[in-house]
Amino acid sequence: MSENTTLEQARQAYAAYTAAQSAPTRKMLADALRFAEECYPADAVTFSGEPLMPHVLAAAEMVAQLDLLPEAVAATVLSDVPRCYPSGKGNWKTALTEVCGKTVAELTGGIDHVQKLTHFAKVDSLATPEERAAQAETMRKMLLAMVSDIRVVLIKLALRTRTMQYLSGCPDSPQKRAVAKETLDIFAPLANRLGVWQLKWQLEDLGFRHQNPEEYRRIANLLDEKREERLEYIDHFLSLLRHEMDKIGIKYDVAGRPKHIYSIYKKMVKKKLDFDGLFDIRAVRILVETVPECYSVLGIVHSLWQPIPGEFDDYIANPKGNGYQSLHTVIVGPEDKGIEVQIRTFEMHQFNEFGVAAHWRYKEGGKGDSAYEQKIAWLRQLLDWRENMAESGKEDLAAAFKT
Repeated sequence: MSENTTLEQARQAYAAYTAAQSAPTRKMLADALRFAEECYPADAVTFSGEPLMPHVLAAAEMVAQLDLLPEAVAATVLSDVPRCYPSGKGNWKTALTEVCGKTVAELTGGIDHVQKLTHFAKVDSLATPEERAAQAETMRKMLLAMVSDIRVVLIKLALRTRTMQYLSGCPDSPQKRAVAKETLDIFAPLANRLGVWQLKWQLEDLGFRHQNPEEYRRIANLLDEKREERLEYIDHFLSLLRHEMDKIGIKYDVAGRPKHIYSIYKKMVKKKLDFDGLFDIRAVRILVETVPECYSVLGIVHSLWQPIPGEFDDYIANPKGNGYQSLHTVIVGPEDKGIEVQIRTFEMHQFNEFGVAAHWRYKEGGKGDSAYEQKIAWLRQLLDWRENMAESGKEDLAAAFKT
């Protein structure tokens, strides 16, 4: 979904997803949409001012792309039911359970708990002990909701990604920059911890674009200046690489890899370099079938082009905390230009793209469970400091998600 998604486009995407399901699931998804439409006032908007129906439907498409199963897609559409359900109609959860089933109702309730994360992160430093205690209780409920079904927090990340897309069409303002800062402080690191690259890069780039528009535009303009030249260079490099890969007779895939603006900015800050001093503005990715093939291909790459000292990382032998695995190297390519090469298996790439969301892709075959459990273990670690949250401010909360 683009940042200019209309309600009609969002409806069409939802209808296409619904049509591809089994008959009982089609009915459940249709019932969920009808329930939401009856519950949400016609003029309902999100906290950022976006009309509510396009917002939840656009986020639901992201959830569908993550393959989190139809119940999660329905719950995304229904995510504001707890807030909007008419008080005179009884209990929203009872009504929703009757219409869409227990799982959808529980996911919707979980999202409601997680929505309070934003409120918690904005605790005033002068809040009373009673207010802090209430916020700590909210945080505990949120974390427990995340642990019981991690799809809840993935849905929240999709909803925040949609908010950031919508803000791209809004004028600069202190509120917009505050939402962007919160996104970079809390939600982007959370997407990173869960390994959901598809949402992580959008949250980072849009957060950076809205919080620091001047620096974002400067880097974007520098990238645009030589975009055609860089694409031609990557195409030439890939043709050389394919020629060598064909000689060893294995299944592989090679492609250029876009470098996202926020990752470029972070590298410039970390290495204290300007744009022209970065080695790896150009990047390619090689996918193969087995781990031994990863190292064989690394040997081929290093035999053809000189590796740059200090720029090699083996995340296969030493995976990142979020389970990410890949070989990273930077070499001096043709014309003496630096180029980053990432090498991994197809299976690693699938996990690196979707992170903990890959669990639902593999659920039927029983794969991915150990990685899923690692994510659950991390979420449980957050519970370890729950008793200290009553004395903590938002800086501690943001730091906990980043470490």
